[in-house]
Amino acid sequence: MRLGDGTIAMTLGDPSGIGPEVTIKALEDPELPVDFHPIVVGSRGTLMDALERWARDFRQISDKKFLLSERSFYFVDVATEITGSIPVGKVSREGGIVASETTRKAVNLAKNGVVQAIVTAPVNKKSFHLAGLRYPGQTEFLAELTGTSSFAMMLIGKNIRSTLVTTHLPISEVSKNLTSSAILEKIELTDRALYRFFGCDNPKIAVAALNPHAGDEGCFGYEEERIISPAIDSARARHIDAIGPLPADSLFPKAAQGKFDAVVAMYHDQGIIPVKLEAFGSGVNMTLGLPFVRVSVDHGTAYDIAGKGVADSSSMTAAIRTALALIKDIRLK
Repeated sequence: MRLGDGTIAMTLGDPSGIGPEVTIKALEDPELPVDFHPIVVGSRGTLMDALERWARDFRQISDKKFLLSERSFYFVDVATEITGSIPVGKVSREGGIVASETTRKAVNLAKNGVVQAIVTAPVNKKSFHLAGLRYPGQTEFLAELTGTSSFAMMLIGKNIRSTLVTTHLPISEVSKNLTSSAILEKIELTDRALYRFFGCDNPKIAVAALNPHAGDEGCFGYEEERIISPAIDSARARHIDAIGPLPADSLFPKAAQGKFDAVVAMYHDQGIIPVKLEAFGSGVNMTLGLPFVRVSVDHGTAYDIAGKGVADSSSMTAAIRTALALIKDIRLK
């Protein structure tokens, strides 16, 4: 199968969560481009169950092609050892196996040039662990599958783009995991992405402080002086317009006003909360540094509402739109 540039693979994610539901609902969105015909990746049982539950109108054209309302899509089945049904709304080894193999198959499609981008539905980290995969998140799994050592999470809202230096760590572990080299790496990845994907010729990047009031000259910590500032100095020496470290409470309001092209945040909630405040339910997670475009929803598997038909597909629709825009506008150099 080779469909050419502009084709997107969409994973169904964890079959026990809301991923299959939001994928089907998003694909039926009439506001998406009429020429968008993705490749959906997952287990056939999960797909058929999702179509029967959530699709307004669908028809199976062939073993690998379906018509959903007015949109056709191709389907790639994931063969696993799993037999029988997988429980909905629960952590399970079976769900982790199917979700991980789905991600693996989508990556292979991208590596082989079948698709130019991947849009991923959420997975559950505990289910991943039960399946024998010790990754803190799907992003790290994607990085290993592609042999990528330098990568980052960027959350995209309405006006705020926020790259994270550390991700899934206890807050007590953040400081000891911050290094100047890691911060510089995230600044460089952000600068490159802003130029390649977002049309920023001279990106302006704000770097957040870790401590209140940016440490207040050591009164509230020394990370700004000893770790963050040296990284910013190194970035500026490489002709990157990075400023900071700036107190997060004043930085993000300015970012929301469009005064920066992106923010580099020190830890998970520092960077994600502002994005969700301005774009809750419609934010997008982009992985920087991969050899292809990867975007995802800004939420998790939501086991508490899985199977109830109430999941909001806005973030999945936004992820599709973002992926289409990114592969259209990409600068190769």
